[in-house]
Amino acid sequence: MINVKDILNELSLEALKEVSRFKGIRIRSRRKTDYIDELSAHEWSRSEISTLTEIFKKDREKSVRSIMIYVFKSSYLQNTTRLAVKSALERNSVDFSMDDINGFRIVEEENNILRCEYWYTKKKVIIDDTGEIHYFKMPSQIKFEINFLDGLITIYATNPGLSLKCKKSIEETLEIEMRPISPLEVD
Repeated sequence: MINVKDILNELSLEALKEVSRFKGIRIRSRRKTDYIDELSAHEWSRSEISTLTEIFKKDREKSVRSIMIYVFKSSYLQNTTRLAVKSALERNSVDFSMDDINGFRIVEEENNILRCEYWYTKKKVIIDDTGEIHYFKMPSQIKFEINFLDGLITIYATNPGLSLKCKKSIEETLEIEMRPISPLEVD
């Protein structure tokens, strides 16, 4: 059986509350660790793990884990229409019903700024109590903004590697080149 504690550790408190309701376990606490300890002590069937995976996917979609800002400049953005960029992103939009996700979602459009998310599947290895290895697919997101007026693309990621992953996907989708700049260079 899969060690669900690894999955539970990745959930927000709200998602843990949803899992406890789904399992029919009453937990009266405000601490994540109490939920994780209690829920991981119970047996989990394959169908329950499948439901847990769906709760995890929804939780990831709602969560924001961006902490670093990476700024790139592209002269292409000043010479194209917003409609062309939106169309390219929509052609490569994310399909959450797939096992392996990879694509974009436009979140908001305001003035000359397009707020988007790049979604991808992160594979995590989990070793269960019997020593068996299981692969758990986790949907993950990287937020970014496109500023058409300044030709800037700002990526919000937890590390440089994820920023470069998002940058590469944006460059391939929009068929552009992006060069990194210092946030101090931004007007």
